[in-house]
Amino acid sequence: MKNFTLAAFLRGFGLAGIIALFASQAMATTIYDNGAPNNNNGFQIGGVIGAGGYTTADNFILTNAASVGGVGFYFQNFNAVWNNNISYAIRADSGGMPGAILASGQGQNAIETPTNIPWCCGGNAYLITFDLQTAFAAAGGTSYWLELGGAGGTNTPYWVTTGSSQGPHAVNMLNGVVNSSYGSDVAFYLTGGAVPGVPEPETYAMLLAGLGLLGFVARRRKQKAA
Repeated sequence: MKNFTLAAFLRGFGLAGIIALFASQAMATTIYDNGAPNNNNGFQIGGVIGAGGYTTADNFILTNAASVGGVGFYFQNFNAVWNNNISYAIRADSGGMPGAILASGQGQNAIETPTNIPWCCGGNAYLITFDLQTAFAAAGGTSYWLELGGAGGTNTPYWVTTGSSQGPHAVNMLNGVVNSSYGSDVAFYLTGGAVPGVPEPETYAMLLAGLGLLGFVARRRKQKAA
């Protein structure tokens, strides 16, 4: 049996593998957190975005430009019976309210996880995570709004509130138009990574380290062959 060495691993893995590994790690990070759920309330997200029924939107601002790839939010509908459907929209900001839709789609790979966090109106909140259909390139320091809708189940689905406040409060939307402000925010976070083609400093450091190791392996091979 051949001994496993770092040099052998690097030769087999290659530069492309190192870059892919670092990219996948970057895309798995939390890039925004709007706050943890509390047991105060929940806002309806059963309507069709831009069309009919009630949806809810809350704003977010990223410190740096990033590619938003997924969402985690907190959910209840009295009995936690859910059909795994969720739709989303990312809207521009218009005077502190949701504006034009910049991206939208059906949530992919949705997962429901119990949290044991009590909800105001019976039962516990559930964490729902899902991927966007297409990653959204968000600019740093720019206000956007995340709107959720299309959540089905045997009872009205709700987006659970948070005690944190990071800008304008969440708003109720009816038939695609802002109906009223709720006076509080909703609990969610965003996952993603650096905008493609613009690696973060940590990614640069890891990539340079990998390139340095590959260069070292190449020099050692030349020395042995001489």
